[in-house]
Amino acid sequence: MISMNRQEVQNSRTKPAEMIGNEDDILINGSSKFPSALFLRVPPSSNKPKYHFLSLDGNPVRDPIRSLTFADDSAGISILQSCNGLLLCRSNRRTGEYNRNYYIYNPTTNKYTILPQPGNRIPNTIFCVILAFDPSRSSYYKVVFVRSSRSSPYLYQLEIYSSETQLWSFSSEIPKVNYSRWAYCCGAIYWMSYSRNFLCFEVDQERFREIPMPEIPDDWGQQPICRYFRELGGRLHLILTNGRHSTRQFDVYEMEKDLSGWFVKYRVDLNALISQHPEMTRSYAHPSDWDYHAFSVLAVVCKESEGSFMVLHIPGKAISYSFKDRTCTLLHDFAPGCTDIEGCTTFEGKDVYPYIGTFARVGSWPLANVG
Repeated sequence: MISMNRQEVQNSRTKPAEMIGNEDDILINGSSKFPSALFLRVPPSSNKPKYHFLSLDGNPVRDPIRSLTFADDSAGISILQSCNGLLLCRSNRRTGEYNRNYYIYNPTTNKYTILPQPGNRIPNTIFCVILAFDPSRSSYYKVVFVRSSRSSPYLYQLEIYSSETQLWSFSSEIPKVNYSRWAYCCGAIYWMSYSRNFLCFEVDQERFREIPMPEIPDDWGQQPICRYFRELGGRLHLILTNGRHSTRQFDVYEMEKDLSGWFVKYRVDLNALISQHPEMTRSYAHPSDWDYHAFSVLAVVCKESEGSFMVLHIPGKAISYSFKDRTCTLLHDFAPGCTDIEGCTTFEGKDVYPYIGTFARVGSWPLANVG
């Protein structure tokens, strides 16, 4: 267990003063826990990135490409994370990490708040920032910063902001692991560590523990390829593929409810899809290369009663893959007529931010109001 410094730091920023009206009274638990759309960051990334709004329910989208303009930020704003209807955003390219603005934004209500600066923050490196929000547990959220240690290059430190108390807490120094690949699910943050186990941080209890990796076949080598690692609908899913050879078939793992480990939830076979879309095959690559077939997993939507599916991106297209009958449906054609894999728009998992409609508040005080 890590220890938190209880000499908490009061916010140094004045609280926003405008109200959002009667929307505060709407129960956030009445919102859907499944995404109706995905924000896709359009490559290449720029100082002011644009996003494609990909509908998952078949409804047309009036404004498919949009920039984030909810706040007047001259540096531009980019999305870092989507968490149960709220977006964690950051201003771009300001001088010094500690001078950046971080925003919590609700795209449904078009409300946002700016995270206050801790009173004693010093210039240091931020390795990741994570929004921890679960409306089934609380209407409040926390934001976890993983930062470089003040005393050692081999240690890190957690800096945690609570919207309930509007205070910052600081952890004792923690081990240095790969904090770049992570997911938040049901009150806990999961990191893929160097030991091939998952490091789990229970946010409210402020403690770490390890969860084993699924068993990997011996012929996969030491480093399997992580194709997907994300939470949706309160379920954490993981997709690993062979790091030595190309694959058309793979498993989708789901975390056990007691957080004890993983089990195979779905089995995927992409043979039919690859046959229908020859542009998925990289002609310049060797058939044994792990990336011989071009695809990325954008979302795993586990809706048992309505039908669970996976959203794939293949060159120029977004595809819905049904786990039940292995049929594929075109969601959107980003480049009609594209036959050259190099000339097509490419989206990766890191470019995806699920959109879930909610009236959740973005702060425990009167909120900043846009428009």
